[in-house]
Amino acid sequence: MSISPISGTSTDTTQSLADILLAQLQAKISQQIADKKNSAANNTISSTAPSLDSAQISPQALQASKRVSPLDTLVSNGTITKDQENIIAI
Repeated sequence: MSISPISGTSTDTTQSLADILLAQLQAKISQQIADKKNSAANNTISSTAPSLDSAQISPQALQASKRVSPLDTLVSNGTITKDQENIIAI
C-alpha cells in the first residue's frame, strides 16, 4: 500500500487529518463497546456453566473403576486364599 501526498491547502490537510483521527476514534469506541458486550455475554454463559471444582464421571469411567481383579474373584469364590493371592500378585 502506498501513501499518496495530500494536495491542497494546510486547512484541507488539517481537516483531512481530523477526519482520519475522528474515524479512528469512532472505530476504537465501537470496538470497545463490542468487547464489553462480548464480555458481558461470556460472563452470563460462564455463570451457568458447571464449575471446575465439580467432577462429572461418565458411566464408562464408573464401570472401569468397578472392575475386579481376577485374583480377587478367585479369592471370593474360595478357589485360592488371600495369602495365595498376595504371593501371586508379587
